[in-house]
Parts: sequence; C-alpha cells; structure tokens
Amino acid sequence: MLSTSKIEALENKVKLGQIQGNRIIIPAALVDAPILEGVNVGQLSRGVCHVSQSSAPGEGGHCIIEGHNLAEFGWWRPQSFFSVLEVLEKGTPVYVFYNSKKYIYKVKEKTYKNVNDPKLYDLTP
Repeated sequence: MLSTSKIEALENKVKLGQIQGNRIIIPAALVDAPILEGVNVGQLSRGVCHVSQSSAPGEGGHCIIEGHNLAEFGWWRPQSFFSVLEVLEKGTPVYVFYNSKKYIYKVKEKTYKNVNDPKLYDLTP
C-alpha cells in the first residue's frame, strides 16, 4: 500500500536535514507536514497543529500535535496529513523540526481516545 520509494525519499529528507520551518516527518506513514501554532479548521486544512497550551517539542510534559486522519475523510477523498498513522508500530521514529532544532521521538504505544473525552487534554509532567 505504501510506496517504498516515497518512504525512502522522506528518510533522505530527514538525513539531509534541510528542513524549512516547523515540520513533522514520519516516513513510515508518509507524513511530511508543517506544524502550525494553534488549532482551528483553517489551520488543519494546511497542516497539523500544535496545541498552544501543551508543551513545545523538546520541553518536558506533553506536546500535543493534532491533525485530521482517515477516519474523518475516507479513502475516496483526498488524504489528510495523518491519514495512515494506523501503520505505525512501537519504535517507529517520528521526526519533529521545531524552532530550528531536530527532535526524534519513537512510538511508544497506540491508544484510541474519544475526541469528547474531558481528560484528552489533561497535561501531566
């Protein structure tokens, strides 16, 4: 389903490190998206959004980055930035370029949360 050449191209982009602006790159899920500050419908159509009340990448605490996924759009419509996050497995690298620094995260686990869960945005150290 996922093109090996596209995955390799994203891996090479990360290795070269010539990234402009704030971006999240997850080669395994074909994610290469700008990270925009604050969440609203307009922002979500242009990239993924850092929840301003959460920690910034590299800081302690939770850094929350939101984006649309397949569940909201379906296969027959244009894919959104987080369309195939489902393929991620434990240990998959997630590269975040933020304020001219590179951060490497790894998938620890996958959990599913209801968007209406009041604890969804609880911030912990």
